[in-house]
Amino acid sequence: MCPSRLNYCTKVVEHIGLEGYFDSQSKKYMEQIEDYLKLDPKRRDTSTSQLITTFSLSENGRTLSKRLRVQRIYLRDEYKKTNTKEDLVKNLAIASKFYNIWNLSNKNPDEIIINELKNDKVALTCLQVLAKKHIISIALLSRFYSKSLLEDSDAIDFRDVIKAVTAFFVLWGSARTGTAGIDNCYRELMSKGIKNPRINVEQEQNKIPPFCRQKNVDDINLEVLKKAFRYFLFEGATDKAKIYSKETWLSKIKNINIYTESKEVCKLMPISAFDGVVPSGQGIGLVEEARSGVSETLNKGFDYSFFQSIEHISPQRNNWSGVTDERKHALGNLTLLPISTNSSVGNQELKEKM
Repeated sequence: MCPSRLNYCTKVVEHIGLEGYFDSQSKKYMEQIEDYLKLDPKRRDTSTSQLITTFSLSENGRTLSKRLRVQRIYLRDEYKKTNTKEDLVKNLAIASKFYNIWNLSNKNPDEIIINELKNDKVALTCLQVLAKKHIISIALLSRFYSKSLLEDSDAIDFRDVIKAVTAFFVLWGSARTGTAGIDNCYRELMSKGIKNPRINVEQEQNKIPPFCRQKNVDDINLEVLKKAFRYFLFEGATDKAKIYSKETWLSKIKNINIYTESKEVCKLMPISAFDGVVPSGQGIGLVEEARSGVSETLNKGFDYSFFQSIEHISPQRNNWSGVTDERKHALGNLTLLPISTNSSVGNQELKEKM
């Protein structure tokens, strides 16, 4: 069966011919796309629309409308004008395969179909965070995923790309209220590249080319991606909040009520902070480095039972001495607890919570 909303299979069959189509590689690619779309029949139209908009941004840097007619015309025209028609269908199939990975990371991580993520549970935790709140990153991630499948792309470690995207998402989202144009950073990187990617005025100015496949087949790598992310953190935000060092990031995050801005970012930060540390004997709330293999939290998964809920130490409803209403949602007043424990702790006295 051909993907109904794509209305794409007819063009492929017309080009190859009916007899040749049934034994063609293109038919196998179309079946891969169909396999993804039928996983959730109730969301088929939505899944198809998301897949095409992601593919468009990843393939040629185009931000595509979600309207059915626009998407059909886009696919028809792209297939008609390309000289490598089978590669175009293949790239769409790879995008659908990555969407499958993206969705399974939250629904059933044990069914993830690439061993690299099964063997790196920190990367899987990061992908789970992105899948909850950062859908704009799919085009970039699917582009790297596609390249990681090539035989000559040993330098691309897809797990490290996931971690870099997550780090960018957390650094950006934790230091400001609202999104401040983060989606535009991805669109700019995919479609136009960056004209002056610099962290400060002393550094040499260099252009980073677009990351979409049609404009940049080979020259994408993790180091260039990190350079682009550093540039965006420094001067890519619409709120002009420049983050170019740990100190500038700390100066901004200390004034942000992170709990009210982004639950996903808020939750991942203590998960990261607790990783590899144990309580210190120097005082309550202090930690020290743990022995290797002790207190590993980043590899437990984003929805691990101990991390199910975010708890306010000083309760939201009655202000305790030393914690003002303005700071009750700040990171220092938050911890992670299982839901059952959170319910029993509630608004108990401080000594009980401690």
